[in-house]
Amino acid sequence: MAGLLGSMYTGNSGLQAASKGVSVVGDNIANTNTVGFKSGRIHFQEMLQEYLVGSSGINQVGRGVQMSRIEKLFTQGALQFTGVPTDMAIDGDGFFVVNEPGQQQSPDMYTRAGQFRFDKDGFLVTQSGGRVQGYNSTGDGNLSGLLSDMQIENTNLAPKASTEVNLSMNLDPNAEVIPGGFDPTDEASRDATSNFRTTVVLYDSLGNPHSVEVYGTRTSAADAGVTLGAGASPGEGEDSVWDFHAVIPSAELTGGNPLDPNAVTEFDLGTLVFNQNGQLSRSVSNGASIPWVGANAGTIDIGFGDPLYQAAADPGTGDLIRIPKNSGRSGTTLWGEVRESSLSNISQDGYGTGVLQNVTVDGNGFVTGAYNNGQSQILGQVAIARFNDPTGLTSNGGNNFLQSNSSGEPIVGAPRTGSRGGVVSGSLEASNVELSEEFIQLISYQRAFQANSRTIQTADGLMQEVFQILR
Repeated sequence: MAGLLGSMYTGNSGLQAASKGVSVVGDNIANTNTVGFKSGRIHFQEMLQEYLVGSSGINQVGRGVQMSRIEKLFTQGALQFTGVPTDMAIDGDGFFVVNEPGQQQSPDMYTRAGQFRFDKDGFLVTQSGGRVQGYNSTGDGNLSGLLSDMQIENTNLAPKASTEVNLSMNLDPNAEVIPGGFDPTDEASRDATSNFRTTVVLYDSLGNPHSVEVYGTRTSAADAGVTLGAGASPGEGEDSVWDFHAVIPSAELTGGNPLDPNAVTEFDLGTLVFNQNGQLSRSVSNGASIPWVGANAGTIDIGFGDPLYQAAADPGTGDLIRIPKNSGRSGTTLWGEVRESSLSNISQDGYGTGVLQNVTVDGNGFVTGAYNNGQSQILGQVAIARFNDPTGLTSNGGNNFLQSNSSGEPIVGAPRTGSRGGVVSGSLEASNVELSEEFIQLISYQRAFQANSRTIQTADGLMQEVFQILR
């Protein structure tokens, strides 16, 4: 009788094991479409509890099967494009770090489900409201080294006054020389005493734009002010000199005449000297201190590209000589069969107040804000955590996990560093469940359940016969 009862217990353990296996498979199948879901795999082990004494000694009889653990498989699921900038997937190893709102002392949770959004306060949160952790901007272009709730403040970008202007031009090599120099008195005089004209928009410290007219005048066809220095080749004599000036309405300047719309103030920007090959041999740039009305006075440095040489004093004689500097092929030139000068490129570093338009996330987890003034700024960086044994993590529901003694401590840092994966913005990681494999497992557990049922039925039938004999 004891043996028959043991057989029934053995069969029952098999039924329970098969039932638990079906439960795990069912959970996997149910979460086939759950973002970031990691499938489970059940592990079994035999139970050895009964010893039988036979003619050959003591024998061991198994008492069935029991579950040892349910393991999460952290193989990566397919990345599915969504186009939503705040949707993120991890390509590689690691987890997003999530904390409950306002509970910095609560245990961090870890997830592969990157269905994030910005809430009304600018926090990057999960669908359930958990706050994504990362490194926020300190406001000076740097990031904090402290892990905290990712928060993007929807504030305007402060304006920046223009301090540097760079002009690249191809000037007319056949332009006439205007020996009298530039005359800023009125527009007709300015046009008559210049060979080139363009407009530059500069910004004051308040972000107000100012249109500044820039004029170039060819003043000489030869220059003997600087001798050839070391490194200069024969035939590199300088043969063309251009002066540049800026003209600003006086009403826009402190101390100007607001009642005269035609009154202007001239600023000497510098002198360009070209060699016989049309290359910019030397340039002398004059910084202009511009006293904008109602704003801080700003000094503007003007650049015209890389000259071949820079002027320097000969250490032996004290004479002004030319020292080789650059190739002279970038920036302003005096090339070609042009019949008029043309602007190649213009840039300056100032801008007005910017309103945040959209946010993007790159592969390194940097969250960048784009503003309507054409500027962009890094607003933060999403953090990634990895574990030495991620299978030891404890499930906490909602596709979140908690660390455990088995998983080890989280190693948190920037994406694409320390074996951590990169961030794929506008995509989500799909479930890693393979339905075909799950169906095979389901059939296997079904057959195991049926077989163990037959074991119990057989033992029950034998016990019924024993009872009949004992009656």
